[in-house]
Amino acid sequence: MDWLEDELKFEDELRKALQRQEPSPDFEARVTSTVRSKVTAAAGQRRPVFSRPLAPGPRPLSPVPWPLGLMPRWLATAAAVLVITGAGAGYRYHRGHVAKEQVMFAMRLAGSQLNRIQMQMKAVRP
Repeated sequence: MDWLEDELKFEDELRKALQRQEPSPDFEARVTSTVRSKVTAAAGQRRPVFSRPLAPGPRPLSPVPWPLGLMPRWLATAAAVLVITGAGAGYRYHRGHVAKEQVMFAMRLAGSQLNRIQMQMKAVRP
């Protein structure tokens, strides 16, 4: 029964740890001041989305208008669409070549069979 006592002791400790406790008297003031300072700081930094710099500080001159890793989403989406479209076109081209090879094989096979039959017919006729 030792394990049962351990289980009951654990449950009592857990219940005691999870009991509601009243916050300290200055809790509301601390939370309010923290939130107010963060909102004030964020309000001073807000700008429209299209006028925000992608990276803080002065921008160095570079061949791309955005830092690597901060590529606009539409550009990544357009690149993905182009890759998928190109892959689809390449696959269609490959399947066309496979079909062409199959048709050519069938034509050679049929031609050889017709040639063999024609030779047999010439041998039968005097």
